[in-house]
Amino acid sequence: MTQWYYHDTARGRVGPIDAAQLREAWRRREVQGATLAWREGMADWQPLERLSGELALDTVPPDARQPPPLPPAPPAGPPPVSAPVAPRKGMSGCLIVLIVMGVVAIPVLGIIAAIALPAYNDYTIRARVAGGITETAHLKPLIAGFHAAEGRCPQNGDPGFDDPRAYANGVVAEVRIGSLRKRPCVYELHLADDDARIDGRTLRFEGMPDGMGNMDWTCDGGSLDRKYRPATCRNGHDAP
Repeated sequence: MTQWYYHDTARGRVGPIDAAQLREAWRRREVQGATLAWREGMADWQPLERLSGELALDTVPPDARQPPPLPPAPPAGPPPVSAPVAPRKGMSGCLIVLIVMGVVAIPVLGIIAAIALPAYNDYTIRARVAGGITETAHLKPLIAGFHAAEGRCPQNGDPGFDDPRAYANGVVAEVRIGSLRKRPCVYELHLADDDARIDGRTLRFEGMPDGMGNMDWTCDGGSLDRKYRPATCRNGHDAP
């Protein structure tokens, strides 16, 4: 297994860790694109943004509950010195225009907030669900390989397949593996979250054997509302 190291400004060199642990650090925003990383075989340290393809970082959505990295601090320097301005009597025309614009802008901002806030909340829910899907995606090739070797769909407890709760992650409480009317093979995510809109909901992946040792997957089953599913699961078909 490839071992990775990365540089943390507070802790120095961190590692060795495997690729899954590095992706989890990316999801938790502990590392960013500019973070330097290294593995055996590399001539020098490279920023993670150059290694995104190898580590599949573009498939790992950041944890929306964690704040993004702070912007760089502005360079220190003495405050600018302004020339004194002679006081004026009354309000200038520019000030009157600014006051009118402020009065008009307040209700407009309220309307924008009423539209943007629900959309942002939906986005954060989709990001959490996508994270749970990513951390269980390794089950697809395992299920296809088991079916090709054994001629049947696996279930929890079969060799290579753990108890449902062993697959729990940030938003997934358990993963139940089995079959639906003997075919296709199925694994179903049971979600648990503080948000009642997804807490207790399910997302079911159904794999139909293609006769060549692979499976065609769909993911439109389960009780999760369509708008909280990834785009590939809103139309039913999912990537293999």
